[in-house]
Amino acid sequence: MAARSVTVNFVNNSDVALILDSASLSHGIWTTQPPVRIEAGTTVSWESESSGVATGTEGEATFKIETGPGQTDGSAHFHWDNPFVGSNSYDEATPVGYKADRSGGGGDNATVNWTFDCSSATCDGIPDDWKKNGATIDPGDGSGPQFIDLPSMGATVNTPDIFVQLDWMADTTHSHAFSAAAIQTVVAAFKNAPFKSRTGSVGINLHVDHGPASIMNFATNQTWGALSRARQLTEVTNLGTGGVNNYSWTAFDAIKNVLGGFKSTGRAAIFRYAISAHQISTLTNSGVARTIPGSDLIISLAKISLTPTALQQAGTFMHELGHNLGLRHGGGDNVNNKSNYISIMNYLFQFVGLTRAGVASIVDYSNAALNALNEANLDETTGVGTAASGVATSHWLPAAGGNPAGFVAVADASKAIDWNGNGLLTDKNVAFDVNNDGVQTTLTPYDDWKNLKLKGGSIGAGGDAVQPMVTVVDEITPEQAALVLPRDTTPPITTAVITPTPNAAGWNRTDVVVTLSATDDISGVARTEYTLDGVGPTAGTGPIPITVEGIHTLQFNSIDRSQNVEATKKLVIRIDKTPPEEVITYDPVNHQIVVTGRDAVSGVNPGAVSPVSVTPSPWTEFGSDTAEIRTYLVVDHAGNSVTLTIKIKCEPDEYELSVMGIRYNEDPTRYEQTKPHKPQRNTIEFERLIGRGLDHLLLGVTQEVNFGEGTRRRTVEATWDVLHDEPEIEHWTGECNCGQPRGDRSKSSDQQEEGNDPEQRGLILLRVVTDKGHLKLEE
Repeated sequence: MAARSVTVNFVNNSDVALILDSASLSHGIWTTQPPVRIEAGTTVSWESESSGVATGTEGEATFKIETGPGQTDGSAHFHWDNPFVGSNSYDEATPVGYKADRSGGGGDNATVNWTFDCSSATCDGIPDDWKKNGATIDPGDGSGPQFIDLPSMGATVNTPDIFVQLDWMADTTHSHAFSAAAIQTVVAAFKNAPFKSRTGSVGINLHVDHGPASIMNFATNQTWGALSRARQLTEVTNLGTGGVNNYSWTAFDAIKNVLGGFKSTGRAAIFRYAISAHQISTLTNSGVARTIPGSDLIISLAKISLTPTALQQAGTFMHELGHNLGLRHGGGDNVNNKSNYISIMNYLFQFVGLTRAGVASIVDYSNAALNALNEANLDETTGVGTAASGVATSHWLPAAGGNPAGFVAVADASKAIDWNGNGLLTDKNVAFDVNNDGVQTTLTPYDDWKNLKLKGGSIGAGGDAVQPMVTVVDEITPEQAALVLPRDTTPPITTAVITPTPNAAGWNRTDVVVTLSATDDISGVARTEYTLDGVGPTAGTGPIPITVEGIHTLQFNSIDRSQNVEATKKLVIRIDKTPPEEVITYDPVNHQIVVTGRDAVSGVNPGAVSPVSVTPSPWTEFGSDTAEIRTYLVVDHAGNSVTLTIKIKCEPDEYELSVMGIRYNEDPTRYEQTKPHKPQRNTIEFERLIGRGLDHLLLGVTQEVNFGEGTRRRTVEATWDVLHDEPEIEHWTGECNCGQPRGDRSKSSDQQEEGNDPEQRGLILLRVVTDKGHLKLEE
């Protein structure tokens, strides 16, 4: 066994990993060297011993404090000495935000125990003693020691505290000062956060010094007053210089370190420093954070708006502060615009805020890790996970079909999402670049509140830490902001146009074409569907041809790219391409020829039709007897018409008439038969017998209708008398020889000579009906 040895048992109770920077021995040799990395919450050991006669062992190890992936800030140093002659000695040095407790270490073969931990119970980088008693710090710029009265500012031991001094630029025309509402929004977000500290407390106390008149305690409306050190700065159009995507912090540091400025307050180890400026360099970005994590930030909203809203101010402030707290645009990575990362750190939400449970414009970090999204194999039916219930998200859709390119909002990210924008929610194995970064990768979620780094930059480093002078600028620009479309909660509107336009009664006389068109106010139309007479749905806007006569029902609606579904609309299309027909009957009581119309599709007005014209005419060509030409017009509800022309001779109790012409649809473009049609030869007689001396006492009726000539002649005669109340109907064909008894005339096989059927009792009226240009008889 060696004459002297030291075994180090090292417990890392802090919230950070330690990275070995250097380890060396002044005396002795290593038996176990210090590890290159000590994770938070782990215990490690190393050992050195003497080598040679009458020697001891002495060594030291320095660890850098890891503040983020590949980033360190500050260091912790540990030294031990176990000499051959004399007492053992140990010492350690840590940044302000940390402490090291030591025990043991006696004897020739010593064991020393070091516990590395945060200097505050909540690991927020501000020592508990400072929170209880305040801190006196000399900034070293000639200002002298400065007392920071943290208890009066509201610091607490058992709850994490974050302090920010927010200076602002202004001139006589405008100011970049924040509204109280914007600051209160961010303070409330931290207070209500699900962040759980080591003490078991939930939430974080955010203190924003924005001048003496700004509110320090929003519960009591107490202002900062004399405790404030924030100040108005001289307005400059461009704060600092930079390249296309980088920024030099030289001008910022000049303001920060000027005598009487932020450095002179002595706050550098406690307060993060922010400037609300007009513009950074000549860039249009909304701001920049110096490091991730860090303690310096700039907010520059002039190119977004000279009068930014409270939501834009709050969202940008919390965004840049989030970088100071270790968050990136994708949470744990720099992949932006992820639909499964619902955070103010995501460009999709920086200016519009989050929406949860129907409440919009929420400024917050993500509070849950949702499902990963493999852009090469998306399942539209699953959304981004049940943890997103009631949470809105957005995803990229390119310009298509007149719709703008942009990130469209979806009301509930836990439900099906139409990633490819085709209006369907059932597609699987979809390959789509939903965050518009030009590649299809797996987008990983992130829980911001669980991963905040409360220390960074000068916070936890014991003072104004050395910071980089040039950093990359990768913050949202007006052009990028314009791609994030507003929330769309209104469904699209679909209209239907019927060509040709129906008449006033809602009918068409020709084939119809229906064309659908849809509009949407924000996200654009994704899909229009229709169902015709129960067949469908069919995607498209038409033209939709409808050619069959009758009444058709077209149902249709649209869905926009934000998945708002329009209520189904219904359109009734009525088509009647067939003209009506006219019916000639005899009213023996009133001794009238009655003409009515009928139509099997659109219908006609009920009741008798009056003649549209009556013209005197001789009954025969050689001028015997007086008659008249009557013209009757029947129009159906679709506008189809039939014109009937008859020559009629009227005697006191007898009518003789003949149909002279039938004409359909006076408009020659509407119907194929446009010329008057002269039906086959026809003669029609109606006669009644009334009692003499009595007023219109009807005693009998005779009706005879003849169609055709020669052997093709067809005759029907119906008689009725009141005494027998039994009609007699006779049918026969061919010409009748004059003087031949009617009963001897040749009869057709279907002739019924006498009407003895009891069901045939009463008067039977014969009806002469037009039928596609011909005449037919209905009994």
